[in-house]
Amino acid sequence: MTSVETRRYPESARDVFAWYGAAMHAAQFFEGDLITLHLTARARNNGGGTLSDVRGWEDLVSRHTLGRLLKEMEGLVQVSPHVRETWEKALAARNRLAHSYFWSHFEQLSASEAHEDLVIGLQGDALLFSEAAAAARDLVEHLIPLLGIEPNTWIAALQEEFERLRDGA
Repeated sequence: MTSVETRRYPESARDVFAWYGAAMHAAQFFEGDLITLHLTARARNNGGGTLSDVRGWEDLVSRHTLGRLLKEMEGLVQVSPHVRETWEKALAARNRLAHSYFWSHFEQLSASEAHEDLVIGLQGDALLFSEAAAAARDLVEHLIPLLGIEPNTWIAALQEEFERLRDGA
């Protein structure tokens, strides 16, 4: 078996790899928006938001899988069946992309004629993640006024905490 590093794919495989990256990028934004919703809903359920509530971001990122976050959301906020189904589909798609996409499409990557179908599938995954993230953001926008804290202050605190973690501080 040829290793990934030495495997030569047709030029058109670049589009597949680019769309894979775009889909996973959208999946990470969904996860980030879900974490923001988790923190916001938890703060709301605890009687209001404080800036110290955003410190939970690190714990959620480092110790919670996407599946666990979705499971915990059930106890924090009610969502429509459509949103729940969208999130479950997004979880399944993210797991498929992260854990088995290249294994299950190994042969198709070697065949130029299959690349268009792979790209279309990845574009659909990216759209699914974007829809799932938008639903989480809509819920955050609904919950923020219930926190008793200025919305821009809450969002700025979340953003500051994210940047602190990103920079390793």
